[in-house]
Amino acid sequence: MSAPKASTEFHQQLDDIARTPAIVASLLEGIPEEQRRIRLSPEEFSATEQVCHLRDIELEAFGIRIRRILDEDRPKLADVDGGRLAAERDYNKEDVARALETFADARSKSVVTLSSLDEEKLSRKGVMEGVGEIDLSKLTDMMREHDLNHIEELSSLRTRLFRRGEY
Repeated sequence: MSAPKASTEFHQQLDDIARTPAIVASLLEGIPEEQRRIRLSPEEFSATEQVCHLRDIELEAFGIRIRRILDEDRPKLADVDGGRLAAERDYNKEDVARALETFADARSKSVVTLSSLDEEKLSRKGVMEGVGEIDLSKLTDMMREHDLNHIEELSSLRTRLFRRGEY
């Protein structure tokens, strides 16, 4: 007998994270390339930095965590300092379209993997630095919350750039 299928709530989370790249793309539309690199304060990412951050967190945090939880017994999962990555990698010099495409591809792979799992596999656990024990359902919820934070930040940035007459 196979394990039961994942919950409706989990499938909603998957739908939400699957849509993130398209939502991010729509928020970038109409913002001229040079305006996408503007930081409105030292603490905030530019639009380009937001996209590069989403890409790198998907590739170097979420994607790796999914794989390790599936492949290892209770792996210890390192935290990733997104602000440090942005500073070290000088995201504002990157091609935002390419970063968005890479993010979309990586996210699609994560969604395909997660959507194929039954409850037994979704309940596999890892121990995440600064968070504690998580299973794949919790990790998916964390991905969704992370996405929502960056969607809100991009939306706010877009509005403030518009109000300033930046585009």
